[in-house]
Amino acid sequence: AGLGWRAGFPRGEHVPPAMKSDQVVDDALAGAAAGAVSRSFIAPVEVVKVRLQLATERTTAARILGVGAIADMARVGADICRHEGPAALWGGNLSAIKLYVAYCMVQFSVFGRLRRTTDEAGCPPWLSGLIAGGGASTVATVATFPLDVIRTRGAVLGAFRREHTLRHALAAAAANPAAVVSDLYRGVAPAALAIVPGMGITFACFEGLRAAAPEGGYGTVSAIGAASGALGKLAVYPLDLAKRRLQVQGVTVRRGGAEALATQPYAGLGDCLASIVRQDGVAGLFRGIVPSVVKASLTSALAFTTFEWVRGAMRAAPWPQEPQTPTSSPARREIANGLR
Repeated sequence: AGLGWRAGFPRGEHVPPAMKSDQVVDDALAGAAAGAVSRSFIAPVEVVKVRLQLATERTTAARILGVGAIADMARVGADICRHEGPAALWGGNLSAIKLYVAYCMVQFSVFGRLRRTTDEAGCPPWLSGLIAGGGASTVATVATFPLDVIRTRGAVLGAFRREHTLRHALAAAAANPAAVVSDLYRGVAPAALAIVPGMGITFACFEGLRAAAPEGGYGTVSAIGAASGALGKLAVYPLDLAKRRLQVQGVTVRRGGAEALATQPYAGLGDCLASIVRQDGVAGLFRGIVPSVVKASLTSALAFTTFEWVRGAMRAAPWPQEPQTPTSSPARREIANGLR
């Protein structure tokens, strides 16, 4: 059995337009469930990851990539609990759930449509995944980027979020739309550059491994999803780090009673990457890589598995019967019967 977004149609077979429309809706609903479930479980890892990405003290390759990375994760998590309370590990979580639900709805519905188009064109699974995954993720990223900015600032500020909430952003947008749009699209350049190769690789690996793997259950889906998510994150990580730093420019954080800017001002993407290399060397471009890969693996495993399960449940539901008329073709009846 193929993935849910193939909706029971063999590769290359014609799908009636009305059924395609139903599949897009089902993909969106299953994607929303995938986003909500995956986000609910990985929130603390995300908060620790963002804090490490935005740390300004000098570091070394051993601390970034070695055993020191695990120690830093534990230290940051303990500091958050001690100074801000355990609830801060879910800082910005409501905005994050809204982001993940909206993002996955758009991503999986667009991916499903593009995936079926490439199937009909006869593309191999990995190429279909690359094209559909990159295209769908780009659309989803641009559509939901303001929520990503609010989520990141919430994760940085923790219990001291103050005005950096979705409600405040909407109120400010009503007063000065242009300024708010500019503010909430900080970091969109590296995000756009990273999303096509990053998510393209994730979906290409998932599709390719899924096609090559022997038939398996949800454990197989989870394992393939985790590996695909990790590979996609590793491929474009420096751009993800730059995106986070650009998103919090001008944001004031409070730690231990003192206030300071979350990060130094940058002239743009190039200046941000160059500043990181000047301070910490090339290894600095991978600050926070360990929790990021952990988070990407868990997110992808949960999202793909939840999507597969929900989409499979939808396929198992009875398909509406077509009226039996003389004009109903045997081919259409056969397709409808195959979906039950």
